[in-house]
Amino acid sequence: METMTINNKWINKKMKNQLLILMALLVITIGYSQIVENYTTYTVTSSSTISVTGYNYIATEGADVVIPAAVTDNSITYSVTNIGTVAFINKGLTSVIIPNTIINIGNAAFRINLLTNVTIPDSVITIGSGAFVSNPLMNSVVLGNNLETIGNSAFGGCAITNITIPDSVTSIIPPIITTGGSTDTFGDHSSIDLIISNGITGVYITDSGALWTGFNSVVLSTSNFELANNITVITTSDELKVTHSNNIKLQNYTIYNMSGAIVTTGKKSEIPTTYLASGIYILKLDFDKGIV
Repeated sequence: METMTINNKWINKKMKNQLLILMALLVITIGYSQIVENYTTYTVTSSSTISVTGYNYIATEGADVVIPAAVTDNSITYSVTNIGTVAFINKGLTSVIIPNTIINIGNAAFRINLLTNVTIPDSVITIGSGAFVSNPLMNSVVLGNNLETIGNSAFGGCAITNITIPDSVTSIIPPIITTGGSTDTFGDHSSIDLIISNGITGVYITDSGALWTGFNSVVLSTSNFELANNITVITTSDELKVTHSNNIKLQNYTIYNMSGAIVTTGKKSEIPTTYLASGIYILKLDFDKGIV
């Protein structure tokens, strides 16, 4: 009887191990199941989410792609939350619509295409390295409100002429970028106009370690419509004259060069410019009701 008891314990242990192995294999299989729809391959990443991992149609005359916000398969609806690495690489795309369910855009996801304009929805947090590299006709990029990280050369090789960072970035750390050399996030960005929210020049350009320099120009936007429309800057041959309504007060001004260094500061509304060398400068105006 003793021998039988030992054998039963051994048998039960072996069956339990086999069951655990079977369960583990089942989880792995479910985790990597795929769905193909409209030339697009999706990989299930959880019980409710799915990732775009491939596109098997190569356009000879350009293609317009609309990535869905959700995909239904076998009566299960999955939210499309990721665009995987090299998912749309070299497919001849001329336009793409990215839904506001996407959180991450993977490395080289749209590399080597013909995209002319790209809008990154507010849901996107990360853009991977080389995500949009070599889209030579791209001329406009709008970054979403919650974007935190932009990978190396994310927009390298693109003829971008305008890039906009919305006012909402005041509450987050500026996206991490690389400037200079072959890994520059935007490639040659000397012809790109950078538009940022008022009041955050420091974290982008002037603070120690700030990387957003070397752009063609920097334009400070303002979300305070009343303030912006009560201020006028008149340029003459030897000075800038700041005029404003009586209900606001100029406290001080600061002029920066394009490398972020402070050139001069003052408090008067007439700002002499005869001593400045030819070039592009950033003018920051501090009022009692806001900054422009």
